[in-house]
This record gives sequence, C-alpha cells and structure tokens, in this order.
Amino acid sequence: MRTGRSQLIAVRIEPTRDGINGTVLDRFLHGLTEAAAPAGYRVVLYTAEDDAAEIATYDELLSAYDLDGFVLTSTHHGDTRTATSTRA
Repeated sequence: MRTGRSQLIAVRIEPTRDGINGTVLDRFLHGLTEAAAPAGYRVVLYTAEDDAAEIATYDELLSAYDLDGFVLTSTHHGDTRTATSTRA
C-alpha cells in the first residue's frame, strides 16, 4: 500500500476458464470490496493479457489514478510483477 492518497486498490481480473475459478473470483472480489469499504477504499478492476502487459498497466493506472495499491493474483515462480510492485 502507498500513502492513502486515492483510496483506490486495483485488481486484475482474468477470463474465467471454468465455473470453479469464476466462483472463487466472484467471492474474492466480493470479500475484498466488503473489507475495503469500511476503511474508505474502493476497488478498481483491470485486465491484462500477460505479466508484461500487466506491468505496463500498473504505470498507466498509477499515472491516471494514483492508486494506493495493487492485489497480485496468479503469481508464479520468477514472477517479474513482484519486483515491479515494490518500486511504486
């Protein structure tokens, strides 16, 4: 989390590959927005084709909305997004 300037948290959503993943994502997003609201945060959703596109999207979103944080999903070994997220 950054300094609390915009009260916005961004989450990447990916295409649903099966019914279980869609249900899990739905519950996760619902829980996240419910938990964020009492603290005054709102959730912004975005899409990206791959990790490189997601990193580019970070910069775009930070420039446009000055987001306070990102929720990383679908992380994997050697994930370059984790190193990128610490520079914000």
